[in-house]
Amino acid sequence: MDTPVRAKTHAEYDALSSALSGRLNWLRAGVLGANDGILSTAGLVLGVAGANPAPAVILTAGVAGLVSGALSMAVGEYVSVSTQRDTEKAAVYLEREELDAIPEQELDELTGLLQKKGLSRGLARQAAQELTRHDALAAHAEIELGIKPDELSNPWQAALASALMSIGTVKAVAIGDGEAAAAKKGSEMNDPMNEAGFIKNSAGGVLAGISTGQDLTARVYCKPIPSVSLPQQTVDQHGHARTLAIEGRHDICVIPRIIPVCEAMVCLVLADFLLISKAVRP
Repeated sequence: MDTPVRAKTHAEYDALSSALSGRLNWLRAGVLGANDGILSTAGLVLGVAGANPAPAVILTAGVAGLVSGALSMAVGEYVSVSTQRDTEKAAVYLEREELDAIPEQELDELTGLLQKKGLSRGLARQAAQELTRHDALAAHAEIELGIKPDELSNPWQAALASALMSIGTVKAVAIGDGEAAAAKKGSEMNDPMNEAGFIKNSAGGVLAGISTGQDLTARVYCKPIPSVSLPQQTVDQHGHARTLAIEGRHDICVIPRIIPVCEAMVCLVLADFLLISKAVRP
């Protein structure tokens, strides 16, 4: 008997769509990090194998390429997203100055932007006035700049996602509550505090690109081991159909190794950023 599937409510769909912008940065970083990691490490290993086929040499080159590539990508993503965040902050700051200096012109501009979205002149003017009374800066930032002032780009999440996604078996990364945050209300997602400190850690130790001082928590999702004993369909270098049969002893699960590898990767990223911080602010 099939179990009926409950349709999502409008509020649930709205929560999913509103959280999309917050996930785009680390999704982009993760995908780019994985692609760069595969290409650069594979190229390095193939180059070394062509010069010296000794297994120990190839393994050393592969590990060195993985670690250095992951750190390079993580730092690159951090710098890239930090630059984006600084640009967004500068744009919001400029918009705040304009609202203070020329509020009437800004109201006219907001009215025009709403008209371009399909509202009539009178309705656009009324909506612009109500949005301005409620929160003028947020209205202009979202409608004019496409920026949510409270949800600027997060360089820490981008860097961590990029580094963790460079590990071969990792297919997804979630920081804190991850995707579960999309279905929560703000009151449920916020991390309350008392005299002893934070009561919970839904943010995963990172808020708006800044460490909260709590433990940094992340979950990684790994693909299963591809080396299975079952016959599998593939093609050879000429495009002809072949059956692939793998023999011998292979790992059946990544669990024994993936946890220390991920922990080491996060420690390397944090150590790298500590050195960067000391170089910028000695």
